[in-house]
Amino acid sequence: MDHILSQSRQGLQKLYSDHLNLVRITQDSNSIGGNEAWLCHLPARSYYRWIIHIQKSSPHLVLEYTPGHSCEKSTPAILNSEADHYASWAQKHASQLPVAPIPTFFMDEYTFWTPADGWIESEIKSFVNSSLIKAKVQELAIGRHHRMASWLYDQRPPPSFIYTHSVSAYSAAIQLYARSGQLAMANGLYQKRILAHEQCRLGCRAIESPHHIFVECPMFQNLRDEASKEIQKVTERALQTGKKEIFDFPALQVAAESFLSDCNIIWPFKITQFYLGHVPLLDRYMPHASFNSTVTHDQVLRNVHSAWHLVAIRLTGRIYGDFLRRISTKGPFAARLCH
Repeated sequence: MDHILSQSRQGLQKLYSDHLNLVRITQDSNSIGGNEAWLCHLPARSYYRWIIHIQKSSPHLVLEYTPGHSCEKSTPAILNSEADHYASWAQKHASQLPVAPIPTFFMDEYTFWTPADGWIESEIKSFVNSSLIKAKVQELAIGRHHRMASWLYDQRPPPSFIYTHSVSAYSAAIQLYARSGQLAMANGLYQKRILAHEQCRLGCRAIESPHHIFVECPMFQNLRDEASKEIQKVTERALQTGKKEIFDFPALQVAAESFLSDCNIIWPFKITQFYLGHVPLLDRYMPHASFNSTVTHDQVLRNVHSAWHLVAIRLTGRIYGDFLRRISTKGPFAARLCH
């Protein structure tokens, strides 16, 4: 593209992009006289440098914005939709495409690279911090029943409102204490020599652990049954945003039915981790090829993940609240979230 535009001798030329930030950045670069030092802090800065270079080598080139994923009938909008279509199609058939080296021109003179992430053009301080956090989480997961092994599960962020609104603060707190192993369960209290035994205080012949209370204890089966039905409903609603039905994805339907119970198919350690806020990997249940575009595919996956996470932590909060109420008359250590 650079070569074609630079060799053209025609009049005014237009290069269209649906990346509004790109258009603004190139306009700012022109307005400050081409000083590009400020680009060094931007992610994907080599891409911006490349476009700015094309503009400099083609004096008659104008970069214009055209909205993406719109219903406009203008020529630029139609061409942009076609480009998106073929880009999405190419991703579905990645194995059939020839392998080409990643272009490194216009990158920083020294650019970080890792085998897992490739070239790192984001802010290095943030990347290093996130890498250290991941390493620490992996370290904490060892010997702690893998409570902190979040990388084994779906990595999409949960919806923020359930953690920023006070009505959901209790459910969020339960998840925090569950992940840190600080819930007032008999097995933990017994290990700290606060209780004389670790048997379930609700009469079960089992050790009173978080997994037993949230997954197995029959006292809360009605709550789990209600939540299981809710999982099916929210999954159907999430799929409707992509104009799909749950019957189009039988594997996803099975995963939804097994989400709140132990299952060796969807859960890495064969036991459910819903009460820790984890959601199993979802991409394998909804293939990219089943959707018209990457945007729709990603949106539906986010919606399903958010819906499952929300049902899970609400169920966890309800079970733990009911658990504390039931044992509040059975001992002095039972009615507190922590001790």
